Amino acid sequence: MLTVSGDASITGETKIAGDLGLNCNPSFRLHVADNDSDIAYFQSSQATTSNVYISNTNATTNNTANLYFGPANNVAGARIKAQAMEDFSVSANRTADLEFQTRNNGTFTENVLRLKADGKVGIGTTNPSHLLHLRTDNPYIDFTDDGDNGQGGLLFRDTSNNNQGSVIFDFANNVLKFSAHSWSNDAHMALYRSTGPKLQISPDQNVAPQAMLVVSGDASITGELRVAGDARVASDVHVGTDIIHDSDPDTYVRFNTDRIRLFAGGVE
Repeated sequence: MLTVSGDASITGETKIAGDLGLNCNPSFRLHVADNDSDIAYFQSSQATTSNVYISNTNATTNNTANLYFGPANNVAGARIKAQAMEDFSVSANRTADLEFQTRNNGTFTENVLRLKADGKVGIGTTNPSHLLHLRTDNPYIDFTDDGDNGQGGLLFRDTSNNNQGSVIFDFANNVLKFSAHSWSNDAHMALYRSTGPKLQISPDQNVAPQAMLVVSGDASITGELRVAGDARVASDVHVGTDIIHDSDPDTYVRFNTDRIRLFAGGVE
């Protein structure tokens, strides 16, 4: 047994068959204990890269190499796990996933976050089907504006970094904006929350609508249109067949070639 009370300098290799404790009686193969916040430091003079390896010598599929974080009492509170998804022998393709896990109520929570070998990220799932996949009972993505008067949302771009569409929430005006082809402060479709809700569809207009639905431009309806109150149209109304009184279907206006026919209670 070798005990060193002070500093020790070793310029060559050192092989230890048992446990090694630095400033402690070791409970592990390498055990470092100190009252300083910085207890380990690894430095390399290599020009471009410094590496620290945690490796498992067994190449079997599903074997893991783990890094644990223990807040106190040698009990792990979180861990990062590299898992072999296929044989890691020399002749194999050697594919691995990286998973982040946390301890909740005494047990490790599986699938907190998994980074797949193909770049997909799964939160709550080990098998994400898209670049980002969330799985839970009530999956939400929360966007919070610290200034309460900015904007937040989703931008859709092509490989040339051109904006092709967006879903933006305007926190200052309480407006949800939908835009296609290009992003701007205006919107092609906007849902106003503070004045309604009211929906406006327009090419590029950012004025709060005065009705529940405002369409700036043509509107084509292939099915029925039912209006409970008044209907106001700024230009033409093209009707394929009849305008029917909703509460009395026997009362309607029928459009024939070159004439209009009025029916009330089944009488023309």
